[in-house]
This record gives sequence, C-alpha cells and structure tokens, in this order.
Amino acid sequence: MDRRARHVLLCALVLLFLAPAVMAATGSGATPAGETGGPAYRSAFGASSRVVVWVVAELHLMFGAFVLGVPIFASIVEVVGWRTRERRYDDLAHEFTRLLSAAFSTTAAFGGLFAFVLYPRFMAVLTGIFHETFYVYAMLFFAAVKFLGARSEADRAH
Repeated sequence: MDRRARHVLLCALVLLFLAPAVMAATGSGATPAGETGGPAYRSAFGASSRVVVWVVAELHLMFGAFVLGVPIFASIVEVVGWRTRERRYDDLAHEFTRLLSAAFSTTAAFGGLFAFVLYPRFMAVLTGIFHETFYVYAMLFFAAVKFLGARSEADRAH
C-alpha cells in the first residue's frame, strides 16, 4: 500500500470514528417524542461531557481490540504463508505488526486520558489502593513503548 492510500485510509477511519461523536455533540440526532431533554451536565472540550466520555472510551476500546487482534491475525497469516510458501503472507503479517507500536501508544494515550483527565478522583482512589505497584506499572508501560519504538526504527532500517 503506497503512502497516499495509507493517508486516505487513515482519514476515512478518523471520519468513521468521529462522525457519530460530532452528530451527538451538535444535537443532530432526533429527540424522542415527549422528551424535553435530560438533566444539564457540564460540558467538556466544547461538547457534552457524556459524549466526550463515550468518544474516548470507544476509541480506547477500538484501538485496544486492534492491539489484541493483530497478533492473532498475524499468527494465522504466518501459518498460511508457511503452508502455502508464498512470501506475500509473510509480508502482510509483517506490515500489520508494524502498526502495533502506534496502536499500542494510541490505546494507552486514550486510556490515560480516560482515567486521569475524565475521572481524576477515581484514579486518586485507585492510586491510593495500588500505590506499591502503580509506579512499576507506569515504568513497564514506558519501557514497552521504548522497545516497540526501537523495533520500529530497526524495521525502517531494513
């Protein structure tokens, strides 16, 4: 896939993910008959706080599913390539696994935004409970991102 096709695909995916959120934030959806609207909630980032939480949670779940699904898909494609002895399957699995570092970082960023920015009191309680292992988890996350980034650099060199 060439660079232009990747950009078009990325733009299409962004529009696909953000279109429902924009419609919900602007009130484009129909209001059921007889309802005057729900309780007034504070707004966040210029939209309803419920919409913001929904968008961040949905993006976090979608990227998380991608991060979990790609290794399974790549393993199956590798087995198919091994059985058929066709190089294109190996190339396909390699291309998909190259996306993992970006998807992993994006998933973690949306999860961090979801947890620390949208629910700071909840995270304060969890940090108080798990304070012995919380910082170890954060260090392991940064180490994983560093090693995935180093792997991506090595892949680009080849």
